[in-house]
Amino acid sequence: MAYADWLAEYDRSYEDPPSTNIAECPDCGARELRLAFVQSTGDLEKGVPQFWCGSCLTGIFFCRVTIPENATVVSGAEIPDFRIISPD
Repeated sequence: MAYADWLAEYDRSYEDPPSTNIAECPDCGARELRLAFVQSTGDLEKGVPQFWCGSCLTGIFFCRVTIPENATVVSGAEIPDFRIISPD
């Protein structure tokens, strides 16, 4: 489970958010990847991306980014407590 693999899947999912769950999780192989953005207060175009596997609850997150079209926007309470993969 390399951070680079997670980053590659995130990049692909960021470009096409509706296709997020068609790829395999870099950790467990399940097709349960999720990408959601916690919207920043006062800036409706920015959010904190949360990218995780719904099966093994492993994933990555970043600082604020521009929220892409067709992305899922949620409150922080809707994000599960997943294990964070650190950069290599």
